[in-house]
Amino acid sequence: MRILVLETATDLCAAALITADDCVVSQSTEPRSHYRLLPSQIEDVLAQAQCTHASLDAIACDVGPGSFTGVRVGLASALGISVARQLPMIEFNSLEAIALSALTGRGVERVMAVLDARMKETYFASYAYNAEGLTIVKPPQIGGYDTTDIGGEQCIVGQGAAVINTDGVPDVDAGVLPDLQAMAPLIRSRYKAGQMKPPGGAVALYLRDKVAQTRAERGK
Repeated sequence: MRILVLETATDLCAAALITADDCVVSQSTEPRSHYRLLPSQIEDVLAQAQCTHASLDAIACDVGPGSFTGVRVGLASALGISVARQLPMIEFNSLEAIALSALTGRGVERVMAVLDARMKETYFASYAYNAEGLTIVKPPQIGGYDTTDIGGEQCIVGQGAAVINTDGVPDVDAGVLPDLQAMAPLIRSRYKAGQMKPPGGAVALYLRDKVAQTRAERGK
């Protein structure tokens, strides 16, 4: 099992090479540099794992939601490699990646992940983690800064936590980013279960088509 994993939908730009018993990661949080950093990160993890493009078995990619540009950078790279090498594709979304990072690192059983979608909106979802694995409590959706549904939540993570009302929530951390080491078991399980798309079959999860407000909407 050799799975190349790409993460560019959030502030984190990263590549990983997952095998049956290891996960090699190259990552950076340098702002607005995903398109420049990703190619070298891919080559770095392949070299560390002594692997080549020809020996890959699948490619996994964060399909969003998140930065429109970031999503496109990672997905375009993944699609290109997938089609060229005829590799099946494993999709994961940024909210489950952030949630899983918190679930495995904080000892909690349920967490809500929130990203700032700009234009006074958020992307959010809630997940639980137990012996059966990761389960969806609230599916990925859009909310407003003032209307994001935090009902029943005890732990809220992701940079969107800084822009919503989290009063009454005991555990809030806006600094949590995806952790590809934490994602490795989930990606392995999806590969083993055949939960994959055919080569070139991954699709972006945008949730919203609009990328900017008009001058009128900005009050100008």
